[in-house]
Amino acid sequence: MRKSLFPIPVKDELHISAPNNSNGYYYQIYNMSGQLVQSGKFEDGKTNVSSLISGTYLVRVNSSKEIVKIIKE
Repeated sequence: MRKSLFPIPVKDELHISAPNNSNGYYYQIYNMSGQLVQSGKFEDGKTNVSSLISGTYLVRVNSSKEIVKIIKE
């Protein structure tokens, strides 16, 4: 099973849907220039991204090779 991030576009809280439980997942959010702008851990399957400015970001979960593009409203 794959993990997925929602909702897209995101306003304040980014949620993760993952096999097993959604704890134990860490994330890094990068702007489109590749700069790390936020990192942390999903708590109860969600994290707050309200401090990010509107735009497109790339999210990596648990240092995986897969990068997910999200849009912040």
